Amino acid sequence: MKDSATAYARSVVAGKVPACKWVRLACERHLRDLTSGRFYWDVKAAEKAIAFLRLLRHYKGEYAGRQFEPLPWQCFVVGSLFGWKEKNGGLRRYRYALVVVPRKNGKSFLGAGIGLLMLAGDGEPAAEVYSVATKEDQAKLLWNDGRQMVRFSPGAGDTFKRTVNEIRHDASASVWRPVGSDSETLDGLNPHGILADELHAWKSRALWDVLDSATGARRQPLFFQISTEGSVRDGIFDEQVALTQSILEDHALADDAGANVFGLVFTIDEGDDPLDEASWFKANPSLGCGKSLEYMRDQAAKAALSPGKMRDFLVKQLDKRAEKAVGGWLSMDAWDGCLGEARTQAQVLARLAGKQVFAGFDASRSQDLAAVALLWFEGDIACVAWLFFTPEETLRERGIADRAPYSEWVRAGWMTATEGNITDYRRIVEDVTALLKTAQAEAFWYDPSHGHECAMQIRDAVGMTDVLKREDDSEWAQVSALAQTWGNFSRPYREIERRVIGGTLHHFGNPVARWNIQNAVPHVGPSENIMLHKGRSKGRIDGAVALGMAFAAKLTMPDQERSAYASRGIITL
Repeated sequence: MKDSATAYARSVVAGKVPACKWVRLACERHLRDLTSGRFYWDVKAAEKAIAFLRLLRHYKGEYAGRQFEPLPWQCFVVGSLFGWKEKNGGLRRYRYALVVVPRKNGKSFLGAGIGLLMLAGDGEPAAEVYSVATKEDQAKLLWNDGRQMVRFSPGAGDTFKRTVNEIRHDASASVWRPVGSDSETLDGLNPHGILADELHAWKSRALWDVLDSATGARRQPLFFQISTEGSVRDGIFDEQVALTQSILEDHALADDAGANVFGLVFTIDEGDDPLDEASWFKANPSLGCGKSLEYMRDQAAKAALSPGKMRDFLVKQLDKRAEKAVGGWLSMDAWDGCLGEARTQAQVLARLAGKQVFAGFDASRSQDLAAVALLWFEGDIACVAWLFFTPEETLRERGIADRAPYSEWVRAGWMTATEGNITDYRRIVEDVTALLKTAQAEAFWYDPSHGHECAMQIRDAVGMTDVLKREDDSEWAQVSALAQTWGNFSRPYREIERRVIGGTLHHFGNPVARWNIQNAVPHVGPSENIMLHKGRSKGRIDGAVALGMAFAAKLTMPDQERSAYASRGIITL
């Protein structure tokens, strides 16, 4: 009889399928258990579960409407979960499962298929299946995949019933619902199946513990966890990965306390070159069958030019831990390639005259560096200048503490030393106002923590307004505080990355800005949004943050030519 799961395991162990250490160990465990005799391998049950998935249809993209044909690695997962049985009683062996696989490898479809299988094909009366995540909206993503599969799979509508918040199998009185830690209640759950989506984003283990403790009344519950790698450390995801790896490495643990835990972690091995195409197949079992090699080549090409992109590439495309990824944000070679032409500070600032300028202001505490970024466009090229300010009396101390040539930058005109031992905001207002009056000031966005009063003075001096009403009655924040959140900064930072990689940003060789960019480290958050921080650096990133604010203002501006009448009204002669 056909045995898809065992065939995959043998191919991996024989070296016919590229695989990392953890996948090889999982396959070796499967083959070892076939001969140990402790558990019963029910190949008919394994193939029956795999055959169930073939009844389903894709509903997204180029494969929409096609029959789902599980790939060999997916057959190994499903076959293992539903084929391994306890010798006494015949119940399923595995109660917990963890599958870690990079993006675009079909993990959501696999999870949704397992959800429907547990709902109707696992022989459990009144089964309760829950797709779970930290937020109910996130949990609905996997649940909705199942809902759409029911809709587009022939005959599935006769077996399952879809409602707004449930998928039902009335013949067995079973139901599948999405729940999150923010759901109205988690009381009274009696789960047969738990589908934990994107476990890497779970900052607290409280939801995991609640769900795990609720399975006690079921004969053979399954807690199925599927995720990509992520950046949240020391949480339930790290705990489950560490447990899985310990079980795979320790035969005694695998045969004892870990006997009911299945684990499969796709990544590259230590020492593998992340830009070597051969290593990509280890981490991406669906590469070439759903996930395209062209997509990976495009992602790798971008990663090669930007440390920030390399970090994303390692984490999301190769499942490498965040702390082992590169620290910098932008490739300094790429940044230096965006020089445009070397100019003095005075020459750069003279170019602002008459230009539409978007300003970002990262204010400082009393003795730190303050930065104003000034963004304008010359054709498709984004041009940037900066004004940096620091107290004169602490100039030497700041240079020593930050390990940077502050005094040299002040002498060269790239930085202004304000009088006294604290930042003189009056000087910032004076210098910024003078510059913006020579230009066409479009926006001034600022850090609300320290920059509000200064921003209001600049607004009034230049003649800007908080909210600009345009001819089409749309409104836009011309002078606005910009809180440092994922949502506010991720898009402008990604735009800066895009322009640096593409060479469509010119900075004219500002050395203070280069130092700030070099110090910036991306912190990847939900949905791959990024924020910048200093990492372990003692340096400053104020110029990078100010540049993000300037781009944020530009990117949110309504897409139409600015009307002078909208900002200054009609001048009567």
